Amino acid sequence: MKKYTNATDNSNHIMPGGLFISMPAAKAQEYLDDAVARGAIAVMIPMDSALVVPANVHVIKSGNISLDAARVAAEYYPEIPKHICAVTGTKGKTSTVAFVRQIMQMLGKSSATIGTLGLVSDKWNSNGLNTTPRSFQLRQWLSRLAADEIEYLAMEASSIGLEEQRMEFIAFDSVGFSNLAPEHLGYHGDMENYFKSKKRLFTDFEYGVAVLNADDEYAMRIPSHGKVITFGRTGADMKIKEMVATAGGQRIGLDYFGQSMTLTTTLIGEFQVYNVLMAIGLVIGMGFAPSEIPVERIFAELRAPRGRAEYVGRAQSGGCVYVDYAHTAESLESILIAMRAQTAGKLHLVFGCGGGRDIQKRSRMGLAADKHADEIIVTDDNPRFDDPAEIRSHIIVACPRAIEIGDRETAIKTAIEKLSNKDVLIIAGKGHETEQIVGNSKTHFDDAEIARKYLAEKQR
Repeated sequence: MKKYTNATDNSNHIMPGGLFISMPAAKAQEYLDDAVARGAIAVMIPMDSALVVPANVHVIKSGNISLDAARVAAEYYPEIPKHICAVTGTKGKTSTVAFVRQIMQMLGKSSATIGTLGLVSDKWNSNGLNTTPRSFQLRQWLSRLAADEIEYLAMEASSIGLEEQRMEFIAFDSVGFSNLAPEHLGYHGDMENYFKSKKRLFTDFEYGVAVLNADDEYAMRIPSHGKVITFGRTGADMKIKEMVATAGGQRIGLDYFGQSMTLTTTLIGEFQVYNVLMAIGLVIGMGFAPSEIPVERIFAELRAPRGRAEYVGRAQSGGCVYVDYAHTAESLESILIAMRAQTAGKLHLVFGCGGGRDIQKRSRMGLAADKHADEIIVTDDNPRFDDPAEIRSHIIVACPRAIEIGDRETAIKTAIEKLSNKDVLIIAGKGHETEQIVGNSKTHFDDAEIARKYLAEKQR
């Protein structure tokens, strides 16, 4: 197959004499025509495709275009970092891979992450369109990391990325399963199909160590063909004995591979403790003995990644503001419970729900807000092509005491103005994102940036 100038699934990247992989898309014919105009001499199309290909262009028909795309990408970009781990699950993937990278830095190892925040490495960063990039983007990144002598990589494995076979032909040192909660059901249909996609990381790939959350029922259904490390309140290897909220974070009692430890951290929330333990397990799976892991230092020094329980600042009144990516009922409830333990005054919340997603989660998020927050403002998230007012109405049915402010910046400003001493405000839903999507329009919008602007104004 490697007889063409280059191979790609992006028509913009085709070179004269190249092979174009035509992935299913609404504009597939337009992309194919563009690739041919740029010099493609061969195209790979799905077996049942109705695409029109010029007579002078060689056609390769594929019975599984996703798998064949991954195979060709691996052939053209064979080099990858020496040690790779991957984590899947509904919540915690972004924090977990960020923690793996921070631990590797403590161990003096070159490292990188690939996931929701794009690619982050010791030498270069790049934004991505998907949590798990498509095969060619992924293999190009892996090849460049290997060329840069980045030895350790932590990846987020999304259910859609696994279902669409973007990660094929990669062997892992360790793989982890965090938890499963309703999300992406518009794509998968139901929880069992969602779980089946996640499970592929453990059934269809080569790996040495599986790291599992012993407290999650779905994680405990994972079949493993390698060594298993479990963690959690019922974990066998890293057993949480207690978690106590403190003024500066948390105190954790941990049985770590038979050794009793008392640890402190500035990280907020039970979920972050689970993410740290998952990260430690993945690092052990990449070739480190449990005794080589500086557990006390890890808990003391790890910092949450952008948009994950991210501390933004303090209002003149004394209230604190956090930004969090919580965009499901389960993740919203988790951050609210975590912040409640840190809040001496009222717990304020600004949130919305994205359009073009599972409609049922709107009311579920409203219920979580109504149950755990004292002051609630329902606003717009990324409405996409859905009616923003209708989205808000679906939420407010479940939390009728909420204030409705459609404009997200006004909602944030209003919430900050309402803060009193010892109050906490959580701005939830968008986290690290820097755009708001309304229809086809993408406008710059950064929750933390907006919050800092109004916090600074109040300091004047």
